[in-house]
Amino acid sequence: MQNITLTCNNVSTFPFPEKVKNIISLIDWEKIIWQGMGQLGDGKYNLIDGKTLYYESDVYGNIKVQKSDFCGLLEIACFLLNPIETDENNYFLIFNLLFNKGEVIENIFIQYKEFNKKSYQQMTNNIKVAVGKIYKIKNSWWYKYIYVYYAFIIRLIALYICKFLKILHDCIVFITNLITPI
Repeated sequence: MQNITLTCNNVSTFPFPEKVKNIISLIDWEKIIWQGMGQLGDGKYNLIDGKTLYYESDVYGNIKVQKSDFCGLLEIACFLLNPIETDENNYFLIFNLLFNKGEVIENIFIQYKEFNKKSYQQMTNNIKVAVGKIYKIKNSWWYKYIYVYYAFIIRLIALYICKFLKILHDCIVFITNLITPI
């Protein structure tokens, strides 16, 4: 799976849909991270002024800032949290960027989806609760001192049963090969 992240400090060249245009000026675009997919190599990139692509660092954190000479298509997407409290929706946006020697030739809007803020917050809270439960379980005394060893012993028994069945299978195949004349 590709790991391409892109930041863009100027989105004035992006053809946003009408429903999103009212919040564009309120968003701090330096903090928005776009996820990319395409022929571009893994790493972090920056789109300066919405038109010039710069390679910043690889996935291991090795910083190497240089202008990219990428030619091809890059699909980028981001989830925008709506800063306006009265509005009920957050947005998921997808764009296609066509590059020639690191310069954006064409910027095409693909699609957007609206998500209700209340359902988004409810899903986020559900995930936090589920992660909290898992964290409590993994840090409990019975998990550390009883379940871990119990699970290890069960896996070990299953491994030996599988090895025994494999040996039994090999023996049956060997005997069958001795008996049959072919």
